[in-house]
Amino acid sequence: MIDRTKFLKFLGLTGFYPARVIIGKKEEKRIYLGDFFIAGFKYYEGEEVINELTEGEELKFKRQKENEYDEKAIEIYSSSGKKLGYIPMDLNFIPANIMDQEIKIAGNISEIDHDAESWEKVIVSIYQIV
Repeated sequence: MIDRTKFLKFLGLTGFYPARVIIGKKEEKRIYLGDFFIAGFKYYEGEEVINELTEGEELKFKRQKENEYDEKAIEIYSSSGKKLGYIPMDLNFIPANIMDQEIKIAGNISEIDHDAESWEKVIVSIYQIV
C-alpha cells in the first residue's frame, strides 16, 4: 500500500503536503537620515548614564508635539529608558514629519567621546524604517 506522501510525490503535489503556514518576519530596511549630537544632553540624564551607554546601542524616540519651544520636538531615550535629550531643532523637521505619519524611525549611538564637551559626547545615527 502506498502512503499519502508517496502518492502526492507521485502526482507532483508535494508542495501541498503537509499544509503548513510559514510566517516569516519581514526584513526591515533602514533609510539613513543623518548623524547629530544630542541636544540638551547635559540637562537631562545623559551625563549621569554616560558610562552605561555603548556604541551601537539602539535608542528610542518619542515625538513631543506639545513642546512649548519646538513643535517638531523628538525626545531621545537610552535602551534602559533614560532621557538623553532631543534631536536638535535644526535637524528634527524630517524625522518629526515621518513620525507624524506613523512611520517608524530608529537610531543608535554611533560614537561616544568621554573627553569631549558635554554637548558633543554622543553622536547618534537616525534611520527611517521601511
